[in-house]
Amino acid sequence: MSRVTFIGLGAMGLPMATRLARTGVAVNGRDVDASRAATWWAQREAAAHDIEAADAVIVCVTDEAASEAVAKESVLPRLRAGALYVDHTTTSPDFARWLGGACEARGAGFVDAPLSGGVEGARAGTLVAMAGGRAEDVTRARPLLSAYAARVVPLGGAGSGQLAKLANQVAIAGTVLGLAEAVALARAAGVDCSALLEALGLGTAQSAQLARMRDALAAPDFDFRTAFGWLAKDMDLAVGAAAMLGTTLPMAALVKTTLEGR
Repeated sequence: MSRVTFIGLGAMGLPMATRLARTGVAVNGRDVDASRAATWWAQREAAAHDIEAADAVIVCVTDEAASEAVAKESVLPRLRAGALYVDHTTTSPDFARWLGGACEARGAGFVDAPLSGGVEGARAGTLVAMAGGRAEDVTRARPLLSAYAARVVPLGGAGSGQLAKLANQVAIAGTVLGLAEAVALARAAGVDCSALLEALGLGTAQSAQLARMRDALAAPDFDFRTAFGWLAKDMDLAVGAAAMLGTTLPMAALVKTTLEGR
């Protein structure tokens, strides 16, 4: 696995690709934003391979629509037999299963490996990768992912990683909505929100989201939809996945409608 095409050099993808390149892997960094790709290549020698010759293709883009476009337009038509396709994008489990089947039809391996840890984790190499796919494919992917993920957790077949990531986001959603309402209650009563959040952080309400979002929560102009708008698409995916499975997620649905302003 010495030649990797890494697609998506955004806030998370760039530090991930950089950490991977530091391990000695030849990384061909690509992005739909030409300026990002130019910045990448300005700092290193051009790799002498592209998708056709890559041992692995790693994708880390914004959403399912972007991942689907990359897969159909760039990767799948050129993915060689024996190569490995790793998708870090958060998508629906159904899409991951489709992508896994498309790779299998080409004789290639596939791992859906959405991530937890955010930009800070990408920079520090402390991400958690929730991996779905055949055991042998996850094993092949592990040395690459270990460049930027402190833990790679196998969860089952293709799509299992995405289901785990949605479960993670549902858990986060409940936490952040609770924090927002706690701040609203304190503000309405005239309580110092900064002092409140310090107290919460020292007790059983402590959480990673509280630590990460404390300044935003304490700001006088705090708005739930602005601060946590990044969760909206994930709640949409989670509610949709639950419906496909014949179950409901009342809290996730509430967060979804709240973020959508309804």
